[in-house]
Amino acid sequence: MNDKESEEIEFERETSKIGLDLFVDNLKENSFSKAVFEQTEKLQKELNDTVTDFLNEQQKSDQNEYYYHLDTEFLEDKLSALSEMNIVYAFKDFEINIKKLLGAAYGIDAHEFYKWESILSFLKSKKIKPSELKGYQEINDLRKLNNHIKHSTSQKINDKIKSISEFKQLTYLRHYELTEFFNRIKDFPYTFLYALSTEIYKDLYEFDSNRLKSIAKLFALRMDKKSAESFIEQFKELY
Repeated sequence: MNDKESEEIEFERETSKIGLDLFVDNLKENSFSKAVFEQTEKLQKELNDTVTDFLNEQQKSDQNEYYYHLDTEFLEDKLSALSEMNIVYAFKDFEINIKKLLGAAYGIDAHEFYKWESILSFLKSKKIKPSELKGYQEINDLRKLNNHIKHSTSQKINDKIKSISEFKQLTYLRHYELTEFFNRIKDFPYTFLYALSTEIYKDLYEFDSNRLKSIAKLFALRMDKKSAESFIEQFKELY
């Protein structure tokens, strides 16, 4: 191999390393949550005004009370819908980003990671332990809540959701606690991805003596001496 080819390999390797280092920093900010926040603020003000107006009424009738409950229920339902959409989008955004990270880092089709379990299995195959990474618990809670919102056939909260601090005392989801949960965990997808990208970097680019011995033994178990000598020569040529 000539110097130019060697330089090209080094450039590609260093570019990939920089790309991995900067991956999370380059992610687009979740603008959807901003839109939800603005609309939530508007609806919450409308709900508060409705409650205040009713409480300040000098004369209350059954008809007024009926319309009051109708209006507040309508606004509560809209707020719940927005907060649920925020949760579902937050997890979908995280899924897209982690698939992009793994696909780019390992040069594989992101469609391989068609479900959460396949992502966990792949990481474990690289000796990366997702559950030990910072932010995993919050991501897992987000995943459970997302699944409940999208797939549950019952309006009631199950034990998996009740294990999340914001929902321990609830029977049904409410937008107040959904918003509280989102505000608590909203930065953790990036926290987790930062931690994961660090582990991927170690897997792809860091080789201590023990790891090199392990790799050498793996090839020694598969190659005869002639093939090994040829491999060594070809490997040297790349530098």
